[in-house]
Amino acid sequence: MPLQRPARPSDRGLKLRSEAIIVGNPEDHQTSVGPVINEAAIERFYKAVKAGRSKGRIVHGGERLAGGLLAKGNFVTPTVGGGTSLGSLD
Repeated sequence: MPLQRPARPSDRGLKLRSEAIIVGNPEDHQTSVGPVINEAAIERFYKAVKAGRSKGRIVHGGERLAGGLLAKGNFVTPTVGGGTSLGSLD
């Protein structure tokens, strides 16, 4: 079972903000974040998220979005990590 660090008040705010980010077609002006560039980048992303989860450092997100039009691309949920950088998770 992954370690779970205690939630902080700032974590809740970051989670709420990340949930408000619109992921989708970058040509749509309402979109905040487009797809990840390719499958290799998705694999690197998942590796970092898995490492972050094992250390209890992922606050929110880190999943692939596959519903509707997002099923045709490399879309992931905005991910909030705490207390680390992605480079330190290798």
